[in-house]
Amino acid sequence: MSVNFVDIDRRSVGVLEDKTAFRDIVPPASQDDFHSMLHQLMQDGFLRQKISLHSDSFDDILRMGDTAMRLFGLAQPPNISRALYSAISLAGTESSREVFQELLRMLGQYSISCSKLCSHYDEPSSVPVEESQRKFAAAYEAVICFLVVVILKLDFKKINVLTSPLWKEILEAHDKCQQDLKEACEALDQSRTRFRSNISSSAMSMRSFHTAIPAPSSQGITASSYSMLPKKPHKIYYRHEEMQSLKQGLEEYRSICIHGIGGVGKTSLALLYAHQSLSEYQFIFFLRSDSELSLNQDFTQVAQKLKLPGVNDEQHSANRELVLEWLQSTHNGDLTADFWPASGNGSIIVTTRAESVGFEFCEEQIRLDVFSSEVGAKVVMQLSSWGGGQPADLQSAELLSNELEGLPLGINQMVAEMRRQKQPLVKFVKLYREDKHRYHSRRAGRGSGGYEKRLATNWLISFKGLEELPDCRVLFGILTLLKHTSIPEELFNHWSSPASRSTCPLLSFCNRENDFVEVEAALLERALIDKNPSTGALSVHKVVQVEFESFLGKEGRQSSFDLASKLLHNMFPKTYTGSRLDDTSRSQYLFEIADFPNLRRLLEGGIKACEEVNEADRDKTTYAFLHHISGTAETAQGNFRAAEKSLRLALTIRENLKRPNIDDITMTLNNLGIVYNSLQKYDEAAQYLSRARQLLVESRGQGTEDRDQVQSIKMAEHNLQRISIQGKTKTVKREDLADMISFFEKRGNWFMTGHCYLILGMFLQESGDIPGSKHAFGEARDWLNQPGRAEKSPQTAMMIYKLGYVTYISKDFINAECLFKESLKISKLHAAIPGEQARTLAMLAKSQWMIPGKRSESEKNMSEANNLLQKLKERTKDFEDVQVEDEVAMNRIVTGFYQ
Repeated sequence: MSVNFVDIDRRSVGVLEDKTAFRDIVPPASQDDFHSMLHQLMQDGFLRQKISLHSDSFDDILRMGDTAMRLFGLAQPPNISRALYSAISLAGTESSREVFQELLRMLGQYSISCSKLCSHYDEPSSVPVEESQRKFAAAYEAVICFLVVVILKLDFKKINVLTSPLWKEILEAHDKCQQDLKEACEALDQSRTRFRSNISSSAMSMRSFHTAIPAPSSQGITASSYSMLPKKPHKIYYRHEEMQSLKQGLEEYRSICIHGIGGVGKTSLALLYAHQSLSEYQFIFFLRSDSELSLNQDFTQVAQKLKLPGVNDEQHSANRELVLEWLQSTHNGDLTADFWPASGNGSIIVTTRAESVGFEFCEEQIRLDVFSSEVGAKVVMQLSSWGGGQPADLQSAELLSNELEGLPLGINQMVAEMRRQKQPLVKFVKLYREDKHRYHSRRAGRGSGGYEKRLATNWLISFKGLEELPDCRVLFGILTLLKHTSIPEELFNHWSSPASRSTCPLLSFCNRENDFVEVEAALLERALIDKNPSTGALSVHKVVQVEFESFLGKEGRQSSFDLASKLLHNMFPKTYTGSRLDDTSRSQYLFEIADFPNLRRLLEGGIKACEEVNEADRDKTTYAFLHHISGTAETAQGNFRAAEKSLRLALTIRENLKRPNIDDITMTLNNLGIVYNSLQKYDEAAQYLSRARQLLVESRGQGTEDRDQVQSIKMAEHNLQRISIQGKTKTVKREDLADMISFFEKRGNWFMTGHCYLILGMFLQESGDIPGSKHAFGEARDWLNQPGRAEKSPQTAMMIYKLGYVTYISKDFINAECLFKESLKISKLHAAIPGEQARTLAMLAKSQWMIPGKRSESEKNMSEANNLLQKLKERTKDFEDVQVEDEVAMNRIVTGFYQ
């Protein structure tokens, strides 16, 4: 008897048809529509956050609708999407938060069974059609009947506590649904087992999805089916697209390579696919190729399990030849060349860190990347609350995800360690940041494929391999100590202009481009670094940096630091920021990348060391320099009074030295001018900046002019232009601003060119030329916001804010919202500079207030802006009268560096 699925579906929801609210709900056309409808419905930020975190669970349940349409040939989608939407929306509006969360937890439990069930039907089944349909219909009916119970109970009366009689009825329905789902899955598994066992061994075939290829009868295999797999990964998140690519790829190709850095989940994805495909393949083997010995041993084990004629326990090479045509899945392609089957049946999956392996051996490749910051935070939230854990706050989850740069293995292990310690996430993140290597060294069980699950050992073999490649070790040591994203390859360019690089003798492999490319390629081959082909910018994963820094040891770290700092100060001052630096100012690089916590520790130690010496014996040049950098850093963070104090002390010392350095004095005068500009004391700012420019001009007249000095004069003039516009103290001509842009652009100083466009934008905004200011601010952003430049700098965040602001006053609220969000992504990376974030959040809230359906988000963001402003007020008295709604006053909380 055939299964009438349409009758089952209609009967299940028939009790709801007289309810107008349910009848009028149009079934979402897709999963994206489903999430969009829920998002628009839920105005409460808490509810929307919870819904977002459980979106994967909803997708697994919604898959039942897609599977039903395919399995039964339906013309219209079944009612499950409509019922799921109704149940969640009613729970969000007619229950307490406690009840709402508990319902989402229940649905999360269903998602595992639903996903497992639907995976049986993703490909042609080996079970008779009618039996497959009956099993699926029983499971579908169980889920939709539970949803109907939820809708009826919540529609009858609001449920606020889990002890409510109505909630107990929902709980009973949940238990029944769980049991029915379990029985349906088990029954389907048993049917498949029976079906396979009824097939005679002579008719057995090795199948690659739709194609069935008869196995050679001469092999004499007696086993009907066999799989040699490690255990199935039990927690994999947000890899649906990659899994779909893998499934689709193996329909078209015989071999696929999954590549990516260590710990990204390559093996887990391959194993999950293998376990989900047990019914589609007769034989599945997992072979370890981390060494030739382990690979040969695994081939022998396969030959034994298959009972191949001629198998010999001691003859691994011969056994390998017997097995090759049965190969379905190998792990790590580094040693596969001599073990690759030239032809035959089946499918091959290779997992490797080396992208070149896939290109050389496989027909198709899938790159597995780390999680984005947003997805990583979601995974942290899910793991934290999984199975009795403590719920995590989203901000701490984002921090942990960013510290681990979205590495799935790292996230899984650190959350496991947090749960072991029973620490709240906010405290665990603090402990982790204090000693990352200690936490990476903790063992967290066994990973996929039986490998040790310890983050610190994940790259150990690759690190040890560099001992035989000394140039690679030196280059990687330098990269380990630099900002991990977008390291300009130009830093190592000694081949184009060796005469201008004093660091040429330090790195012999950098003197010829081909030599450098060869060393770089060896690191790329080992997936220790990555490279942007269009810009040449290099990058290293954060966790890899932490582990190699530890691996280097004290002497290795010191050597790498010396080389890195010399390269930075030889290269960056002239082309990166336009600032003049020398070998005494290595700590300023920490300022340039806004690493204020480490900079503060360095400065405090240096100042303390100076003050422990008698004043007469004190190195006053160093002491002044430390206070100069300290004042500069305090300015960047909005601590203007502290900055003023440090910079005044530095200026006094520098002016009273026996041999005053004009460049040092002008730098401090310039920074004091910026402090007073930030405090809106424009007359004082102009006095200090004018004095700085005058000293530079006089020095130039003494015959000591050089390229840097001319540029320094122009920078002082640029700052004078800025305060003239902001303070309205002096008329500035547009042509002068254009000349300044041309000056820095011709010298290739993209940093100052971007800032000159910023000043032009401010000038045009004050003049009422909003279209012109939008263009200028856009140019400012584009000059800085490029790979290898300052795309994650707070200054870039500020320029995007400026562009968003003029877009807002143009009443283009939707685009303004997008720009403010883009700015926030950068400013949130710099927690030590809260002013920029607070100002941008306030304007984001104002934009969203003007967009229909965004009022709830607006209120949430305005509240967060107020919280940040309050923290600033607690730290300094400079902003006691500032209110978050006043954008003019809010500009005062942002340092002149980022205005």
